[in-house]
Amino acid sequence: MPAHRYCATLGVMLAVLLAGCSDRAPTQTNAPSTTAPPQEPPPAPVVDVPAPITASSDFELPDDHFFGGITHMDDLEVRAVNRYWAGPAPDMLPLAEAMDHGLCILTETGRHDSLMVNVRGKLPVLVLAGDLLIGGRQDRFVASSVVLEPGTTILRVFCAEHERWTPDGEDLDMHFTYDVRRPQADLITKETIRAQRKQADVNGAVSLATTALNAPTYRQAYDAPQAGPITRMVKRAGAIVGAFTIGFAVYRDDELIAVDMFESTLLLQQISARLLRSYAMTAVYGEITEWEFESKPVPQPEPTPPRPEPSIPENFEPPPPELPGITDDGFARFECRRQPNDKPVHTGIFRNRQ
Repeated sequence: MPAHRYCATLGVMLAVLLAGCSDRAPTQTNAPSTTAPPQEPPPAPVVDVPAPITASSDFELPDDHFFGGITHMDDLEVRAVNRYWAGPAPDMLPLAEAMDHGLCILTETGRHDSLMVNVRGKLPVLVLAGDLLIGGRQDRFVASSVVLEPGTTILRVFCAEHERWTPDGEDLDMHFTYDVRRPQADLITKETIRAQRKQADVNGAVSLATTALNAPTYRQAYDAPQAGPITRMVKRAGAIVGAFTIGFAVYRDDELIAVDMFESTLLLQQISARLLRSYAMTAVYGEITEWEFESKPVPQPEPTPPRPEPSIPENFEPPPPELPGITDDGFARFECRRQPNDKPVHTGIFRNRQ
């Protein structure tokens, strides 16, 4: 290679090496940047967050209770009432199960306001206010929630029919049945029954229900064509009953209508479909669900003394009634206990309509 070419090549290489070792940053050019300028973050998507599940402003659950699932029955909202570690095994039988197994026999006494009950076996039987008993001289509603101990006693009831009272001498079965398809009164009738009002008041509530469904009697109201949605409502509502559910709270327009709570989860599970049917029946009777939200507190009554232990089958001492009271928050409470100092087996709450 000629000398002058060799020297030129060495000069170029030396210049490149010196440029790479330099501490100076490379000269910036005015070429457009490929990095996008910072942008405002996109707005968060709008999510329809449901309102917290809370009670109305004038009603609070006990400290160890909380609301669960919600179902809607027309204009009624039914909320599951839950409690952790609620005893799952009640030491009693609901009325329907006891009657199905021949462990609870109900017969006429000859009076319209009472029935004779014979509880067989070792377990007591839970009877709820508003239970519809079919048969005898006339269908009856149970007047108050009570725990019937083994033995024979008298149960207070209200008539559920206006006309029928089969005369003596006719073919008459003095016994009663419990039809699970017609288990409970609607909430308006039940509230009237729970308030221990006169038979005339119960007749008026029954007339509202039967007129709304164009049914001759209350038991036939469950079979009326207008009552078709009841079964669908009950089936859908069953999904809110969970492992910790011990009751229900019923609202309309965010105002509490009624509450049913029990001592154990298993007891609620045995009764839940019947209670839900009562709420659904109320929802179907749309024109009679108008509830007057009024509050008239009255003094709390003295506790009922304990019921004496039955000694012989002929002991017809009436069972202990519910312990009722209307407190200053405008709600009527009814507590059913085996003994006054026991925890309530069933607690019913209604907004006072006095």
